[in-house]
Amino acid sequence: MSAITQRIPDFFGGINEAPDQYKGQGQVRDAVNCIPDLTKGLYKRPGAKRVGVIPLENATSSPHWFHYYRDEVEGSYVGQVQTNGSVNMWSADSGVAVTVSYESLQQTNLQNYLNSGTLTGETLQFTTINDSTFVCNRNVTAAMTTATTDARPHTYSAFIEIKRSQNGRQYGLNIHDPTSSSLTTIKTATQVSANPTGEGYSTFGGAQGHCPYIGTKVFTLNDGVKTNLIFRLTVTGQQGPLPNSNDDSPEAGDFTCKYSLSLDLLHGGEGWTVGSAGTVTLEGFNYPINIDKIETVQVRSSIKAVRPDPTPFDQQTNVTPDSILGGITSELSGTGISFEVIGNGIYLYSNTVNFTVEAQSTDLMTVITDQVNDVTGLPFQCKHGYIVKVSNSSSPDDDYYLRFEGNGGGSGPGSWVECAEPGILKSIDPLTVPIIIQRQSNGSFQVKRFTYDSRDVGDDNTNPTPSFIGKKINKVLFFRNRLCFLSDENVILSRPGDLGNFFANTALTVSGTDPIDISCSSTFPAILFDALEVNSGLIVFAQNQQFLLATDSDILQPETAKLSSLSTYSYNSKMPPISMGTIAGFVDNAGAFSRFFAMANVAREGEPSVNELSKVISRKLDNDLDLIANSRENNFVFLGKRNSDEVFGYKYFGSVERQLQSAWFRWKHTRPISYHCVTDDTYFFVDDQNFLQKIDLIRDDALSFTHDDDTYLVHLDNYSPVTGGTYDSSTNRTSFNLTWLTGITDKKPNLTAVKGGTDGTIITGINVPNTGTAVTVPGKWDGVELNFGYDYTMQVDLPKFFVQTKTGNVTINEQRGSLTIHRVNLIFSSVGVYETELARVGKPSFSQQFSSTTFDSYLTGNVRIEDTYAAYVPVYEKSDNFTLSVKSTSPLPATLTSLTWEGDYNPSYYKSV
Repeated sequence: MSAITQRIPDFFGGINEAPDQYKGQGQVRDAVNCIPDLTKGLYKRPGAKRVGVIPLENATSSPHWFHYYRDEVEGSYVGQVQTNGSVNMWSADSGVAVTVSYESLQQTNLQNYLNSGTLTGETLQFTTINDSTFVCNRNVTAAMTTATTDARPHTYSAFIEIKRSQNGRQYGLNIHDPTSSSLTTIKTATQVSANPTGEGYSTFGGAQGHCPYIGTKVFTLNDGVKTNLIFRLTVTGQQGPLPNSNDDSPEAGDFTCKYSLSLDLLHGGEGWTVGSAGTVTLEGFNYPINIDKIETVQVRSSIKAVRPDPTPFDQQTNVTPDSILGGITSELSGTGISFEVIGNGIYLYSNTVNFTVEAQSTDLMTVITDQVNDVTGLPFQCKHGYIVKVSNSSSPDDDYYLRFEGNGGGSGPGSWVECAEPGILKSIDPLTVPIIIQRQSNGSFQVKRFTYDSRDVGDDNTNPTPSFIGKKINKVLFFRNRLCFLSDENVILSRPGDLGNFFANTALTVSGTDPIDISCSSTFPAILFDALEVNSGLIVFAQNQQFLLATDSDILQPETAKLSSLSTYSYNSKMPPISMGTIAGFVDNAGAFSRFFAMANVAREGEPSVNELSKVISRKLDNDLDLIANSRENNFVFLGKRNSDEVFGYKYFGSVERQLQSAWFRWKHTRPISYHCVTDDTYFFVDDQNFLQKIDLIRDDALSFTHDDDTYLVHLDNYSPVTGGTYDSSTNRTSFNLTWLTGITDKKPNLTAVKGGTDGTIITGINVPNTGTAVTVPGKWDGVELNFGYDYTMQVDLPKFFVQTKTGNVTINEQRGSLTIHRVNLIFSSVGVYETELARVGKPSFSQQFSSTTFDSYLTGNVRIEDTYAAYVPVYEKSDNFTLSVKSTSPLPATLTSLTWEGDYNPSYYKSV
């Protein structure tokens, strides 16, 4: 057997519940109310200071807490949504309530959204973007309002544009009821003849020296329902001698006229049948007109076959659009269809008569109803607000809608702009989707609806409603300058820079600025609950799988966005994932205990690296954890659950080459907590009696001692400064009024009072009355500020000692020999009072306190606070037969940096083979 000594150089390895022989160097069995740090050692955590002297005003037991960090000047706020939907906000620096108002006339609606359904701890999800905190109720189904896109000016309408004015043409229209299958028969003359009789047709005496009854004229015949038969009758004559006349002595009677007749059918009219059509007179001579042939056609004009008079056939007569339009409108009487003449067109409309219009001659007129195939055919003058659908092909995917906007808002000249299909739902109901709690310019907060843009273009095919409509939204996020909703299996992102707009800005083409609506594909139920942005994209968490939303392009846009499977780990949907710098952390509670994972090396291609960081405390994290907080700057993660006084902390630090620290510890608060968070290097928590408290993770000089020109923190929990003490000289005691005692129902029996500074004082064992708020302190302390709070215990349970060797980063504990420990030399820095407890098998425990003073009241100037201090603990036991713990309940600091043990070791002559 040989004497041996060995040094454990540090204790920043944290808790490891594995058997002692498998623990690494610097790891312990338990570390309570302390923080393992690479540079400071294992030190007692800072004390918790009450923020304000009373519980948070109007706070309740509701589990829906959130926080909001403004900036370094204004600090942070803590908020709570109560079960009735009302919202409270408090300054995290002072605990003073901040004014919360509601959007005008919307308080009841907003509160109904916040308290809808069965509320559990994770029902309300909070996401802060700039000065607005989005609140998402996972119970509420998103919906559209009943508001619809702009309707056409009238229920049924058409616009007829005159393309050109031409002589001798009829500008006819067929107006039809599309619900009717009836056809209208129209008979038109195709061959007409004139059959005059009597003297003068074939010959006529030429005694007059010329041929009478000759001429030409255009005739129009109308006979009741028979209309618009138009023809040109031309009669010509040639004068010559009568046969067998005496040419030697010509006389008037020796001459005669021979006639020829031509009839040109200019327009066959409507309603004519074969037979007589009447008689016309040309130059005093009557010509019977006969219909020789007709043509019968059937047209869709169940309402009216508009057949105005054809325009003049005389080319010398000017034809104007006004005359054409006047002829058309005169035919509309009795149809139930109204009209408005606009420029060179007519707007036909009705709210009761369903109709369509066809042009008889498409070379003369263009008819626009509710749909066109070519946008170039649209008129330059039209009815203001007129809407048409442009169908470029047989596919509905390229359809879009245009609305005419007249100059100055009136009908006439104007332009066509893109719009939405008339009468479809256009607006997201802002009371069924996340609302916001927004900081106002005066420092107050307002609960209000967020502004969600309406659908302005397209239809349900080219610009559909977001997929979250009709479903519940689980989370609000901000990603790549887009507002992001997680709903069911979909990730829905707004347009970039336009956070409330989940509709495309045009249906003409797919744009890079369009919203993104993409679903995940999985063999598991993949309801998405939360997400976390990393450099390569957005990690999206379902309960049994993780996905990555990313793009292969430089810009995230609908055509390049991909949502691909990343890993298949279980995820606790009650706790959001957190960023730990370059890696993502998340909690899994699928088994009997919770597990904390870190996901690194997330890339678009390949699998990420996932490591269970909580493996060393795998049976300590309860399955029902529901609180998480982290500080990337200080490398902390805190895990807890509501109504528990225990919080597990994780401290990490890594270099480029390797992880230098991965350590667990736990804190025991004086009371159970309801909420915690970390902002600006400060750990805030609300206890079960609604007191807001804070622990500065860096340094809290508000309560410290100065000794030998060095400043040391004072470690008190729930402490609060109090002044205005009343001194009683007869008892030599000073009475203080602790107003915060009224907010505590089950008071702890003793308080500790501390006066900081160079002449600091600690007074312990102060009795707390069962009723009232007055406590008395020995001594004269009127006019002095004392800090009243509770002592708390730091405890480190050291593992079994082994002869250790270290190869690289691997510690090897030699288990085959016999080791007897003589004594342990504990090395402290910044230590005042502490205690060691040696628990021995079969023997009483041995406790030893290291302090220069043990009185209830003492000046810190008389207490040795050493920067470096070594304490020897006698043991003289086999390493299997004892455990050693280090405790500190004093308000003074305690920092364990290393230890050295001395003893005898017998290797038992075993040899490795």
